[in-house]
Amino acid sequence: MEWRALILLFTGLGVIYMFSLLQDMPYPHPAKRHVSAPSSFQHTHPNVTVLSVAGGYVYHTAIWYQVPRWNTLRLGSTGKVGHLRQQRQPLMAHVQNTTLDVPWEPVHDQILDGVISQYSILGHGGIEFAVLYHILDDDVLQHWIRVFYLPNDANIDTALSYKDIRLPGSTWISAFSLEEDGILYSRDPDQVRFRWATFPNHFKDAPHSMQALPIVLQSSQLGDPIKERHQPAGIVDHRTALAKVHASVPNAIRMVTLDIFRTRTTFFVDSIIADNASIAADGSPQWKPRYRTPSERISVLMDDTMEYMAFVDGVHFQHERVQLETPDVYIARSAKSKVVVMSTLRNVFYSWVHTSRSELVEMHPKAHEYAYREKDKVLPEFNLWIDGQAGSDEYDGTLQGVALDDAGHYLAAWNTMDSIFIYHRPDLQASAESYEDLLVDWHRVMVIPPQDDPSYQVHRVKFVELEGQRFLLVGLKNGVVQSYALDEYETPPPVNLWTFIKYEWYLWLPMSIVVFFFVLNEMQYSSRSHA
Repeated sequence: MEWRALILLFTGLGVIYMFSLLQDMPYPHPAKRHVSAPSSFQHTHPNVTVLSVAGGYVYHTAIWYQVPRWNTLRLGSTGKVGHLRQQRQPLMAHVQNTTLDVPWEPVHDQILDGVISQYSILGHGGIEFAVLYHILDDDVLQHWIRVFYLPNDANIDTALSYKDIRLPGSTWISAFSLEEDGILYSRDPDQVRFRWATFPNHFKDAPHSMQALPIVLQSSQLGDPIKERHQPAGIVDHRTALAKVHASVPNAIRMVTLDIFRTRTTFFVDSIIADNASIAADGSPQWKPRYRTPSERISVLMDDTMEYMAFVDGVHFQHERVQLETPDVYIARSAKSKVVVMSTLRNVFYSWVHTSRSELVEMHPKAHEYAYREKDKVLPEFNLWIDGQAGSDEYDGTLQGVALDDAGHYLAAWNTMDSIFIYHRPDLQASAESYEDLLVDWHRVMVIPPQDDPSYQVHRVKFVELEGQRFLLVGLKNGVVQSYALDEYETPPPVNLWTFIKYEWYLWLPMSIVVFFFVLNEMQYSSRSHA
């Protein structure tokens, strides 16, 4: 009978409407301040975009790892080189609420002598970023790093300058990290986990850029040796990242490494902190591991539940084993590296937070064994490891990068869906009464959703603080830079049926299909009964 089909229809629509009322309240959206003009020279999308703020300017740098170069024969079979283009605008043009656009001022347009393989961003102490490129000279592979910095003799109009540094050896560089006073890097293969190369004295003094002679480093300081227990057997893929973390011990270098090893069946995630605060018998610094995180093991295969619908029988479930890809590791650092965040598997963040409250660590029944000791004395500092679950399963897509503000209180993460998630972690160093009080995880406070524009592809995010106000710069793949005021919010869309239909279509569409086929089946049954 027709009334039974109507009951099914209105019941199904009522369930969909009920789901629309159960929507989560949207997170606050920071107010947009400015949208710059696209880059005037960017004809193809770069591999990397870097945003730097120095000397009152916003620097936009586009980096292409490999581009054709036809006027040389010394580059080997690939015939390709790295390309870098940099431009700048006054910072005030990005933080003021104005539609007046200032043209980009070209700064650098460089063709390097070899292909680029990696980059590292610091953005503190006048050292901004660096790229690693490789030159094949006869039979010797040379590894060069071009470091961009703000010169010590800078005036109001001085632009970023650069110097080229050649690292010792020819073994492949698997990862590197730019620091204020040198370069951390790891080689593959190697007998030590990392190496340290110190910048020459007066590195940021004149001459600069093309007038400066290349710096050739003859040696580097070796890190702690690789032990058999540092890696599993049967490795088929490997990702590594390393960075300096804050140490208050004078002249000491403390660093953290994160490794993701992949075997045929399992991912292994390991992280180790080491420093050279110890003194050997001959008076030289001695590298010593300080802390190792519990090894995390995750299956390469993940159960993915696939849903399919039968016309009458309802919804069925089919389990499928999906093989996970080895993710890239992204790093973000606060000023002085007092907070360092690294991404791992499943969008999880590993955070290292420096604290001087070592007495809370010493008093904890389990954590006290990890306190930093030197000659039976507890050092007055500790680098807390926070196994943050803030990013785990909170969003779709693959993580594409992370960024920290200078204080280390705000974290931004963006993904392949072009959404930007902003997290906050309060500073409880002074008020903490126990070790657990220090282990505060990140919690999400704001979201910048993707835009309905195919050219909107997030490439880089940069925090800026100016006169007590906080801003966020977003660099897009097409060269546009957008700015947001983090202390101001736009009115979020209301939570109603229309927003449910517009934004949650992946929920109501399959529900509507199920309702449609149940109603259709009931109408066909009623027709056969009347016949």
